[in-house]
Amino acid sequence: HSRCIEIGENCLLPEDWTTNPRWTIHGLWPTTMNGYDGPNYCKNSSTFNASAVLDLMPELLLYWPNCLGNEPQDSFWEHEWSKHGTCALSDALLATQHSYFSAALNLYQGLNISLILAKNRIVPSLDAKYHLSDIVDALTQA
Repeated sequence: HSRCIEIGENCLLPEDWTTNPRWTIHGLWPTTMNGYDGPNYCKNSSTFNASAVLDLMPELLLYWPNCLGNEPQDSFWEHEWSKHGTCALSDALLATQHSYFSAALNLYQGLNISLILAKNRIVPSLDAKYHLSDIVDALTQA
């Protein structure tokens, strides 16, 4: 939701969000060892192919939805692959589109960030606002 506000777009939450509110994935971003944000757009020749992740679609739609209603459903995944996924290709564990998206889903489910945040009274909401420092503290102390 905050991403949509940030760029001035109307956000379309998943249809079941009101009965099943949840944090969603924005991306899996490779970084350098010094914490530098990047690299970005590493291999332009590796274009996104939705058929490579067809078996992941139910989970992608649930946990990594495209909230921008005026865009095709897979446009957000295409953007994240082009900007960040192509920079992970050199890692054997993330060397394909399938392994990249699968790794992000596995991290989301395995780290259970939603539970960590909920224990600190930070829950998905259309109205609540949270300080970044509170989120960082909750995750750091977990």
